[in-house]
Amino acid sequence: MADTPRIKMARILLRLLENPNGITFNELSDSYEIDDRTRRTYIADLKEIPEFLDEYGKSRVEVDGREDTRRVYLRPLNIAKDDEGGHVIALYFAISMLRFLKGTELEDKMQKLFGNLYKGKNKTLFYNLDKNIYSINEWPKDYSKKANVLKDCLHSMIHRKVLRVNYKAADKRTSAQHELKIYTLLQYRNGLYLIGRTEKGNRITLFALERVTKTEKTGDTFNYPSNYSPQDYVDGAFGLIRNDGKQYNVVVNFSSKLDDVITSRKWHKTSSVKTLKDRTIQLSMTVSALEQVIPWVLSFGNHAKVIKPKELKDAIRVELEGLVASYDLN
Repeated sequence: MADTPRIKMARILLRLLENPNGITFNELSDSYEIDDRTRRTYIADLKEIPEFLDEYGKSRVEVDGREDTRRVYLRPLNIAKDDEGGHVIALYFAISMLRFLKGTELEDKMQKLFGNLYKGKNKTLFYNLDKNIYSINEWPKDYSKKANVLKDCLHSMIHRKVLRVNYKAADKRTSAQHELKIYTLLQYRNGLYLIGRTEKGNRITLFALERVTKTEKTGDTFNYPSNYSPQDYVDGAFGLIRNDGKQYNVVVNFSSKLDDVITSRKWHKTSSVKTLKDRTIQLSMTVSALEQVIPWVLSFGNHAKVIKPKELKDAIRVELEGLVASYDLN
């Protein structure tokens, strides 16, 4: 039985909502058996639907293209034509920052999403875009050989399925098997980490994706905890929070030569900066681990001096003594 006009309109509505590319006029004629006159009526009716109006009262149902590429599509919310270039740049900039995901399904889908969102748009916006927008990924990890592992982890997380993983910890010679409930995919210093729980206790656990050697779908489902937040397990630029809950009050003095460098950035969510009488810049913050603070302090050379805590001062001293010994400077 042939579709009624109402069913045809419903199918067209669903297609517009699901596909950012919209529907070509040729497809309306061939697949929906709609002639030119009926097509004009349908488009006019679509433009009258209140839910398809933007904040300015203008319909988001638009038509563009010529001949075979002419189409009707649903303009995304809050993207005005005069600001289209800004949205193209913003999305491409985000993609360029995730270049370390090259070779994975995530990278492939981001590129396809970018192409689909702006297919049929002003092609001049894309000229030299890969040169206009460029980001440097600092010492990124290579996940091209972990594409299938990442795919399984994403599927497990989105569909709340328990994933059986073999994981080789940094301090272990062999892999251990875990039944993992993945709550979060965390990106930290151009590396990917999984936050979740295993069957071996109720404690939140962190897994480095590159150390997952094998995955296997179990089909078992899990409930996402309502009181969980990834913010409770990260500590900004200075690492991942340990489960022991220890805190360190860090105070570091910097040479006045680094005034702009230190004061122009928010180094940590708890950091505060003040200038002392001798123009020394003093930075204070509370962190949960010192491993990432040590190389950060050392990167400033003799322009940085740790005031506290003692554990950090001792760790810096050990590093410097080792550096001197490696160059046989004694």
